[in-house]
Amino acid sequence: MEKTIIGITGHSGSGKGVVARYLEKKHSSEKINYSDTLRTIADTLFVEQSRAELDKLSKLLRSAYGEDVLGRVVHQKITTSQKQLFSLEGVRRIEDIEILKNIGKFILIFVDAPLETRYERVIARSENTGDTEKTLEEFVADQKNNAQLRIDDLREEADYVIENKGTLADMGGKIENMMQEL
Repeated sequence: MEKTIIGITGHSGSGKGVVARYLEKKHSSEKINYSDTLRTIADTLFVEQSRAELDKLSKLLRSAYGEDVLGRVVHQKITTSQKQLFSLEGVRRIEDIEILKNIGKFILIFVDAPLETRYERVIARSENTGDTEKTLEEFVADQKNNAQLRIDDLREEADYVIENKGTLADMGGKIENMMQEL
């Protein structure tokens, strides 16, 4: 049976994690987060998990091991898994997914939300060190970092664009409509 891989991209706070968790809960996908590899390395090196430090680590790894280094990690996870459906949270670059297209059916979703909404979500969830203290201006500046810059290019590659402006139920309905098409 062919594996189905759903890559999820979008800017910080857009709702990528919501889509990935929904697919994991409702469709038994295996959820893989691209930044987990960076977070594991940061923990091992006792490096703060701030957006700036994770971005720096990503640049170092890509410089040393190639732009597709995180894609190769995800490729290995998928090919060694018994699961058939995968949700990949946090796709940032085309190189992250090119290697995955030969495994099975690949779908790319771009999740979008208004800037102010994304800012409020990032502050509320406090995923990275320093997020709760960020001003809107600092959040906007973060959108210009290495990891965020190439996300807009992925919108053009996306098979689906989901506008995440409503409730969780609204989002679930949009995901289910997409899954029925697949």
